[in-house]
Amino acid sequence: MSLRTLLLILSCTACISTAVAQTTTTNTRQFTFPVVAFGSNETLEINVINVAANSTATGGAAASCTGSVAFRNSSGAAIGNPATFTLTSGQITSARLPFASSLSASGREAVRAVVDITVPTTTLRPPCSLQFSVEIIDASTNATHVYISAGSLTTAGR
Repeated sequence: MSLRTLLLILSCTACISTAVAQTTTTNTRQFTFPVVAFGSNETLEINVINVAANSTATGGAAASCTGSVAFRNSSGAAIGNPATFTLTSGQITSARLPFASSLSASGREAVRAVVDITVPTTTLRPPCSLQFSVEIIDASTNATHVYISAGSLTTAGR
């Protein structure tokens, strides 16, 4: 065997080993809210709760959901930075978008919210079961103008 052939075989083996070693350790699941319009004296709020119970199985993982809430304008562009969260069993978080942050030139803006959940691909995944709601709140009085129970997203623990 020539030296050139040996070097080629070693190079290919190294490339294959590198490709096999690059595995994804997480997946992302997404929940997209319907479009909601709100006015200049209002704030849009997305509420997220993890309703998953801690695993009672031997070696079971504590319930935990990691992700983010982002807002998008009518052209699909991101508004601000996503609000990140990590929620254990029973914990709640909220992400707010004041009208002034929507960068609207009119007195009303249509936006949508997106919740991304990062799901580990490990064999002992923590239970995660999120429920969502949408509120439109009066910016000066904090009175709720609109409340919508929006749905849920579950990733099974294993």
